Amino acid sequence: MFGSHPILAGARTTAVTRSRCAEERLAEAVARRGIHQCVVLGAGLDSFACRSELAHSTGVFEVDHPHIQEWKQARPAVAGITVPPTVSFVPLDLEQGGARAPTAAPAAAGFDPARPAVVGQLGVTMYLSVEAIGQVLSTVCEFAPGAELIAEHLLPVEHRDPAGTATRPGRPAPSRCRPRPPGAASRGGPSSPSRRWTPC
Repeated sequence: MFGSHPILAGARTTAVTRSRCAEERLAEAVARRGIHQCVVLGAGLDSFACRSELAHSTGVFEVDHPHIQEWKQARPAVAGITVPPTVSFVPLDLEQGGARAPTAAPAAAGFDPARPAVVGQLGVTMYLSVEAIGQVLSTVCEFAPGAELIAEHLLPVEHRDPAGTATRPGRPAPSRCRPRPPGAASRGGPSSPSRRWTPC
């Protein structure tokens, strides 16, 4: 789709790889730990719920800005795609929703924070402020034991190799995450054996 363009071709590879990583982790969680809830933060045009058999037996809560959700919900019908009844579209602005919103909004759609879940945040972290990232991490830390967060982030320029320093015009990415020691996933919310943090 992007031909030989080095940046766009790399972006496509990244999108495919991170989705594969997240979906394999979810499949493992379902098969080995009996988890049947999945929250997709900043879902955008994520197509997992419409193409994976897992979505038919797992509650999928797609969270994104209200305007994006409204636009996205009209697309499947236009494309002739059936959305499984297990999928809920949750309108929420992760920047403006407030500290409790990442739990309250999905809960209003049927999500049960007292049961473990797999939470995916792919292609999102780099566009959120540090404050919003902290709210999300703090919220997931309060989910039931067994919860797992799968997140992607950008490194600061000084931690990238030459191929990773290329940029392209478009939406600015305000947040960069520096490498931190294991167990320091977030201030006030370190990882533990009962809550997993999986970087993609």
